[in-house]
Amino acid sequence: MDRGTLAAQWSTSRDCGQPCPCTRSPTSPDHYTMSKTSRPCPICKKPRHEDFAPFCSSHCKDRDLARWFGDGYAVPGRPATPEEIASEIIREERD
Repeated sequence: MDRGTLAAQWSTSRDCGQPCPCTRSPTSPDHYTMSKTSRPCPICKKPRHEDFAPFCSSHCKDRDLARWFGDGYAVPGRPATPEEIASEIIREERD
């Protein structure tokens, strides 16, 4: 199957408006859950659990948060200097 055919099947098979190859009725009670859980946990790649979405467990959820706190993730750009941070705080206090 070529890429164009696959893309056509993907877009025409979704009944829910969600980006999923789902053929279930949008009124099906498990329809949204099924399409939402099709991607794995971003940390360990196990199936997602609806209580911890988009993760599979509280452990993976906490690991992700720890990565944000520990500079495991970063927003691209140069680091701010202490002077820039101080001037931003002063400006916010004035407003």
